[in-house]
Amino acid sequence: HARWVEEGTYPHIIRPKEAKALKIPDPVEGYVLRRLVRHPGSKPYPFMFADMERRRGAVLEAMGNVILEGLMEEG
Repeated sequence: HARWVEEGTYPHIIRPKEAKALKIPDPVEGYVLRRLVRHPGSKPYPFMFADMERRRGAVLEAMGNVILEGLMEEG
């Protein structure tokens, strides 16, 4: 899921996997049934790797601390 948010998606068709139709909530009718839905795709919303360079030092330091703690517990 995170990858699709990060990178966005292309227009695609959604079909039911096991049922004959998709049950979609509708504010007027309650639910509507569809054999397929044409999804328009979504724009990328980079959140995970967007500032990786800025966070690199903090991540490496945290990883080093965890490793050192593990070594001290065994020693």
